[in-house]
Amino acid sequence: MLDRSTPRQTTLGEPAHEAHVEQDLARAATGIASELGDGLSALWLVGPLARGEGGMVSDRGELTTYPGYELIAVLRRKPARHSAALRSLSGAWSRLLGTRLFLAGIGARAVPHLPATRFWLEAQSGSLRTLAGDPELARHIPELDATRLPSRETFALIASAFTAIALGELEQVSPRAKTERLHAAVLAVGDTLLLRNGQLPPSWRERAAALDHVRGAGELALLYRSAIAFFARPDHWTPSGVSVATWLEQTRRSLSHAYLAHEATRIQAPIHVFGYMRHPDPITSSHSEHRDAAAPPSLARRARLLAMRVPTLAALAVDPLDRLVRASVALAFAADAPACRTHVAAYLGIRTAFGAADDDELAKALRSLAGGLLDDPIGAPFARLSFDPPAPTR
Repeated sequence: MLDRSTPRQTTLGEPAHEAHVEQDLARAATGIASELGDGLSALWLVGPLARGEGGMVSDRGELTTYPGYELIAVLRRKPARHSAALRSLSGAWSRLLGTRLFLAGIGARAVPHLPATRFWLEAQSGSLRTLAGDPELARHIPELDATRLPSRETFALIASAFTAIALGELEQVSPRAKTERLHAAVLAVGDTLLLRNGQLPPSWRERAAALDHVRGAGELALLYRSAIAFFARPDHWTPSGVSVATWLEQTRRSLSHAYLAHEATRIQAPIHVFGYMRHPDPITSSHSEHRDAAAPPSLARRARLLAMRVPTLAALAVDPLDRLVRASVALAFAADAPACRTHVAAYLGIRTAFGAADDDELAKALRSLAGGLLDDPIGAPFARLSFDPPAPTR
């Protein structure tokens, strides 16, 4: 399954697209391997391109890989010693190729002990291709099972996707950027539902088909297929029968309802944003931890109940990842609601008069909390890119 000779690297598989990607990868692999020299054990391509689901755009007739290349340098020495070189190579090759190239580093000795994360589950099930170095090294990645991933993985995935939408609303990014983030969030919610059902098929196409069999995920499966089409050729994608502004509003509403309906089943939370944000039970816990909901309230639950009623206590009584999920959902789907903003300000530790906070303050605090919780150089090397992407190369 690993290091397979992929019949194609892009979703559409057009010869010109495949040739463009192969040329880019050959140039980058040769240059990076030459620069790192004997310090490089292997160079891996990961993500959608590695499993044949990459995208392509055309800019004034010039093809560009979308959204870019994610590479991992497996290093013989500690990655920290190469951090400056990796950053420099990422920037240089992004400029040379005219698209984003992200280069992360891990130590070769860490490969057999990589953590059980969604990222490495995808890598060892097909989203990895060796470009240079030892082709056998990837076979030492631990065998992972979707049924045994820590529950934190789904919450981190959701928090990252909704943080991206929320920052797009707070910082008023372009309609194109909002569209991209919303499509990415659809994929994240779909993957979350599948993981909670103990599965994560290797490809987006297989995941869309699997969602057809998840109870209550019918509308989400349709949105998931639309997201696949978007990421194949974002420059050709247009919403069907409505304007982009209308599509954004309708899809945000549909995604919010799909996610909150799933959460209502999982933790008996209300199917509206404000109620979800103030739900007294932990959000970031496994299903089994909610089985004793009828038991007498514990001291911890009483503290959470008080925090929901007195927002200023939330930063003390609610787990940080739990606060991030609540805050990102609220700002993604109800950023203009004063009551939501007051509670979110408290979850994010913003101290202002009467709990008021402007968009810049909320965005800065949300990005800081997300970065601190979701940055994981080993378990999820590219996690930050979903909610804090760099500026375009062109």
